[in-house]
Amino acid sequence: LARFYKSWAARLNIELTAVESDSPEIVPLTRKRQALLEQSLGYYHTALTLSPNNAILWNELAQLYAIDLDDQIKSQETITRSLEVDDEFEQTWMLIGDLRSSQGDLDGAIEAYNRSLGIRDSCTVRRVVGTLLAQQSRWDEAVTTLEDATEACPADGELWEMYRVLAVAYANRGSEDDSHSSLALAAAETALAIAPEAQREAIQALIDQ
Repeated sequence: LARFYKSWAARLNIELTAVESDSPEIVPLTRKRQALLEQSLGYYHTALTLSPNNAILWNELAQLYAIDLDDQIKSQETITRSLEVDDEFEQTWMLIGDLRSSQGDLDGAIEAYNRSLGIRDSCTVRRVVGTLLAQQSRWDEAVTTLEDATEACPADGELWEMYRVLAVAYANRGSEDDSHSSLALAAAETALAIAPEAQREAIQALIDQ
């Protein structure tokens, strides 16, 4: 029931984004969404009263507070409770990484994601860490992380994106070094060869550049 009402609220949120800002539908839709979120919150509390050692439920409640109710204090308190239940649950650290990243704390996000990887390997998390390192212009670390990721995750659905970011990292790590330029071009061409059709134009532009 908690998940049901949360999903229903999410559908209303999609409707709200499609409605004109001066539409008379805004107020009733907003009130209905808030009421659904309150129902979801109530059912999460009931579920956790019955099953207080379920870290998955604590994490879902933390997401509800952070994303839907915009209550960062309650979200942090809930994550802390989840860690008290099980601090070796990798999904909790992934959630912490997601929330820190959304708040602009990239160093903190990388730290949390690496904690998650230390518990359980994940190709998705490897890619995200490499991308965040590149966003911070930590090119050497990004190259090492993404090289390891492409080797460890040869069948991953986002392998093309790993190679695309790796190409950018190579190019920025040593723009005056021909070997780095060659590595960057090779990585970009690999990305192009395996990328979805919708992504190929942008990758070709990267190659041309």
